Amino acid sequence: MTPFIRAALMGSGLLLLLSGCAGGPTAETHKDEHEEGHEEGDDHDGHADEGEKRGGEPLDEHPDEAATAQNVLQVSDDLKRDLRVSTVVVSATVGAERVVILGELRAHEDALASVSAPIPSRVARVLVSTGAQVRAGEALVELESVDVGRARATLISAQAQANRAQAALERKRGLGEIISKADLEIAEAEAAVTNAEVRAAEAALAALGVGRTVPDPADGRFVLRAPIAGTVLDRSVTAGAVIDGEEVLFRLADLSRVQAEAHAYERDAVRLQVGAHADVTLSALPGVTLSGTVTRLGGEIDVASRTVGVRIDLPADPRLRPGMAVTATVDAMTSGAEVVSAPSAALQRLNGGWVVFIPMGADAFEIRPVSRGRDLGANVEVISGLTPGEVVVLDGAFLLKAETEKRQSGGEASHEH
Repeated sequence: MTPFIRAALMGSGLLLLLSGCAGGPTAETHKDEHEEGHEEGDDHDGHADEGEKRGGEPLDEHPDEAATAQNVLQVSDDLKRDLRVSTVVVSATVGAERVVILGELRAHEDALASVSAPIPSRVARVLVSTGAQVRAGEALVELESVDVGRARATLISAQAQANRAQAALERKRGLGEIISKADLEIAEAEAAVTNAEVRAAEAALAALGVGRTVPDPADGRFVLRAPIAGTVLDRSVTAGAVIDGEEVLFRLADLSRVQAEAHAYERDAVRLQVGAHADVTLSALPGVTLSGTVTRLGGEIDVASRTVGVRIDLPADPRLRPGMAVTATVDAMTSGAEVVSAPSAALQRLNGGWVVFIPMGADAFEIRPVSRGRDLGANVEVISGLTPGEVVVLDGAFLLKAETEKRQSGGEASHEH
């Protein structure tokens, strides 16, 4: 055997020996690891299939925590510099309910008067102006009417006939037995007829609304007078104007007697009663609260507005004027049910609903959706979302709402997580 062939055989034997030493256990180990890897791959494929069923997105191992994070507002350093927060504890009361209703001031119905011409007339003189203070019976305007002149002339003629008949009767009675009984009876009858004509003429004149007296000189002029003492609220007449018998010429009111005419929704009206106390505020008089009493509740519901009229009598105040807007907070009948309430400023409008902000530390606030109920004066009923004893943000709630809206719309602070 040549040296070259012997060297080749020795190399092949060495290769086979190395392969035999490494082939058995090493191959088995590789096979096991491959099978384990294949099993793990199967598990991975299973997750991938489930992910595909959910639209290809990875599974959220903690969905509740993710949902909670979306309802938490993290306050940035910039916002903290401007934010001034005060809090209030949510309370619950039993039966302490008040109803807030809106309305306007009006002159008291017993202290209001309108003055119209009783018949078609022409305005001779206007004697008062708008805003004037007048006494009861004071002349407001002087009018002139042909019908009044004719009625007065008829009365004057009837009175003259009656006077002549009465004088003739007296003369015949003075004749004693000289005159026959028949002639005396005729004279008495004539006097009675003329007296009746006078009364008829007076009634016709009074029916025109100008009284039964005839001025001197007798003409068609007459005066309209104030039926009450008060202020001339409105004057719709000028000298020389021709007016009909239905036009209102003056509106008068005693402004020392005013009342609020408010409007309560039907769900609130059923809890109100006559005699209830009311606190009334006016936008024209900031800081002023008047104490009133409910004196009338409407007997029917306005089908257009679904409200009931509520009348509230108020004390005399020279600052009050009919037409002023008012807000009345009225004591309602107690129901005995527990009412959860919070200051109205704590509830903020967000995304079409109501929310409150609950402190979760120095830099975080929970955004809690709530259901708002009735207005209770400065507070508002919270139907759901809060329990008595929870703490909500009062001052600063509006700024937190604005920051939340900014982030939801992709504003400046949207990069924070």
